[in-house]
Amino acid sequence: MFDREIKHMDVENSIQEQEQWFKSMTGIVGGGIAGGVAGGTKGGIYGAIAGAAVGLAAGGVGAAMDINNMYKMQYENKQYKKDMYNYNLRNIQAIPSALSKTSAFVYNTRIWPFLEVYTCTDKEKELMRDKLKYDGMTIMAIGTLQDYIESGVQHFWRGDLIRMPDIKHDSHVVEEIHRELEKGIYL
Repeated sequence: MFDREIKHMDVENSIQEQEQWFKSMTGIVGGGIAGGVAGGTKGGIYGAIAGAAVGLAAGGVGAAMDINNMYKMQYENKQYKKDMYNYNLRNIQAIPSALSKTSAFVYNTRIWPFLEVYTCTDKEKELMRDKLKYDGMTIMAIGTLQDYIESGVQHFWRGDLIRMPDIKHDSHVVEEIHRELEKGIYL
């Protein structure tokens, strides 16, 4: 169907081209006659010759522009038709028409994700062990120190003092203990 439209467009273009050439020739001749008549009324025979020459030149320029514009429009119309056909064809191909378009037979389903594993050097592993051993880890729990202290093992503790009910000193001592806990201590 598309090929038939293009062939029809080619036939129309050739007929239009023949008509345009004929119109251009009659336009040039008409321009020369009109220029000759106008020049003859103003300046006699020499005016008629000059007017005819100017009319022929103006008619020729106009005819050339008409023919050039006709070719440009024909080319643009043909390209537009081809582009619209290709755009519509791509749209039709993108619409799944059967179950097989979304099944395992489609190439895209053979693309599998993969897992990348990043590892570190032995030195970096040792540094991480030391950080956990000497700097500890965040447990985000509320409790007493007795719950986490192991006998014979020294740990680094850092936290916030929430309550200290058994202390008999003034609040400055409690505030100082709180500051030390925020910085961290080894127990």
